Amino acid sequence: MALTLLATVVSFIGVVGMLAQYFAHTAVWPSLMAVGLWGFPVAFVGLAWLICIAIRDRRIAEREAVKVLGA
Repeated sequence: MALTLLATVVSFIGVVGMLAQYFAHTAVWPSLMAVGLWGFPVAFVGLAWLICIAIRDRRIAEREAVKVLGA
């Protein structure tokens, strides 16, 4: 979760920096552009992965609760 949050924050900072350089009419650094353009998709994939893990864990916990209660 921390890596997904870090990717989102770094990408947001990269996009803000890229926009600042664009509006200042200076050349945008290629590395800054790469961080801004690749960070959000990486964070999205990380978020989707975290949701899948949470669903899996919830289903496992539900199966264990059914076994314990004997229903």
